Amino acid sequence: MSERRKSACMVAALAGLASLLAVPALAQTPLPTMAYIVGRAEGIDLASNSEIAGPDGRADGWVRILVRAIGYDIAQAHGKLPEPGGAGNTLGPVSGGRSLTGGISGFYVKSMTLRHKSIPGLRWDTIPGNNVPLLVVVDGSAVANSPTGSIAGMNLSRERTIDLYMADPGQIGWRVAGFVLDIDTLDGKLTIDVQPYNIFEANYRY
Repeated sequence: MSERRKSACMVAALAGLASLLAVPALAQTPLPTMAYIVGRAEGIDLASNSEIAGPDGRADGWVRILVRAIGYDIAQAHGKLPEPGGAGNTLGPVSGGRSLTGGISGFYVKSMTLRHKSIPGLRWDTIPGNNVPLLVVVDGSAVANSPTGSIAGMNLSRERTIDLYMADPGQIGWRVAGFVLDIDTLDGKLTIDVQPYNIFEANYRY
């Protein structure tokens, strides 16, 4: 290959790289928030079949949330993403590193509900006073639920891992498919399909 042709190829490659780096923020679709069953949490007993946190003598079921761009996810779910090239389409440094103007942030959670789509009795939540067993939310090393079970005001602006524990009659430990997680925020509700397992998680249990 001649030196001239090598130089032309180098210029073309650099131009392609420059155009890739210049892709507008909205074209860079963020990874979605996801949830999956880890299994039975041997040695962990935070939840009972009531609305108050407390042990019941059985290992809890364990679901994990990978929080990513909650604001983007909610805006997408509610059809509120700005048009590409339009006004106010900047993704800013919030909601897991990505947020939207126009009031979509995903910052503040009202409640979470874990439920099965076709088995009514399989349901846990953080809503006080509705006689549904408690969904214990652990953020880092701390339980996020108040004494009433509520997590209202919880902030999901930072990308991280959150663990959910519940009194499991067996289906969570058996990795039954069909669960969904509802995250109700001040900006709207996000419903996530809970995967029976996560093939990328090296530490999950069978």
